[in-house]
Amino acid sequence: MSAGRFPLTALRAEETRRRLEAFLAEAGAPAYRARQILAWVYDRGARSIEEMRDLPHGLRAALAERFVVHSLRREREAPAGDDACKHLFLTREGHPVESVSIPVPDGATYCLSVASGCPVGCRFCASGTFFNRFLAPGEIVDQYLLMKAAGGRTPAPSGIVLMGMGEPLLNWRGTRGFLAAIGGDCGVGARRITVSTVGVPGRIEALGREFPQVKLAVSLHAADDGVRAALIPAAARMPIAELMAACRAHAELTGGKRITFEYVLLAGVNDGPRAAAGLAALLRGLPAGVNLIPYNPVEGADFVRPSDAAVEAFAAALRRRFAGEATLRRSFGGTANAACGQLGSEHARGRGARRERDA
Repeated sequence: MSAGRFPLTALRAEETRRRLEAFLAEAGAPAYRARQILAWVYDRGARSIEEMRDLPHGLRAALAERFVVHSLRREREAPAGDDACKHLFLTREGHPVESVSIPVPDGATYCLSVASGCPVGCRFCASGTFFNRFLAPGEIVDQYLLMKAAGGRTPAPSGIVLMGMGEPLLNWRGTRGFLAAIGGDCGVGARRITVSTVGVPGRIEALGREFPQVKLAVSLHAADDGVRAALIPAAARMPIAELMAACRAHAELTGGKRITFEYVLLAGVNDGPRAAAGLAALLRGLPAGVNLIPYNPVEGADFVRPSDAAVEAFAAALRRRFAGEATLRRSFGGTANAACGQLGSEHARGRGARRERDA
C-alpha cells in the first residue's frame, strides 16, 4: 500500500461507499460512481484504480491520489505440481503473508492467513517460528479478492478456511471483522467458511454465538495435556478438559454442528495405538469428525512423518473406537512449501522466543 492513500477494502463496503461519496462530491462527480467503484473492487476483480475503465480518466487519476484498492500487495505465486498454488502477499511494512488455493472437485478452497507468522509457536509448524503482527479484517479480505482475481492456476473459490498463518481466535478483531465482511460485502455464505483454532478461552463460544453457521475446526494433535503442551506451547493456557467443554458449548450454541478435529501424525510422538484410543475416548459424545494429517516436513523441526503403514494402523485403531468419521487428509502443495504446517518456511527465523499477544 502506498503511504497516505486509503485502501478501499480497509472498511466495510457501506462505510467505504460513504467515504467515496464525500470524495466524489468534493471532486464534482456524481454519487453513483461510488457504486461503480465498489463493484470493481468486490465483483470485477480490479487490482488498481487504473483498471476501472468505465470511470473517466480524470476521475481515475484523482481517485488514485487518495485511494488504493488493497492494503496487501500480491508479490508472487508459487504453483505446485498437484494444482495447489501458494500466494505471497506483503503488508504495507513488507511483512510476508502466505495463502494457498487448494484444488477440490468444484473449484478451490482458499486457505487464508490472519497474521504474518504466528505467536502460538506449534513445534511442527513453520509459521510458528516467527511473528510480525496480526492482520486487520480488510487484509484478510484482500487475500480472498486477490486470489479470486488471479485466475489461471487459482480456480474460483468454493470454500474458505482460516487455516493459514496465525491463530484466528487470538486475532478476534480481524477474524470477526473478516467473517462479517466476507458475507456482507463479498457474498460468501457462512456454511462455506471454516475457522481453525488451537483453542482460546471464551472465543470458541463467541464464535458459535455470533457466527453459528461457520464451521469450527480444532487443532488438537494429542489427547494428553503433556504431549499437547510439548507440541503447542500456548496450549497450556487452555487445558484439554477446558477445550472440550468449550467445544460442547459450541455444539449447543450451533444446534449440534459437527466440529472437525485436526490431528497431525508425528512418528513416535502421537501415532501409537494408545494415542488412538485416547483420542476416541476424548471425543466420545461430541458431534465430531477427525482429519488425520501425516506430518509435512519443516526445516528445523525435529519430527518425522510416520510410515504409510503406521498411518493406516492409527486410522484403523481410531475407527474401531470412534463413531464419527475419521479421514486421512491428502496434503496439497508440498513442492511449493504450501502444505499444512509449511507456510512461512522461506521467512522462518529459527525457533527462538515468540511474542504472544491478543487482539
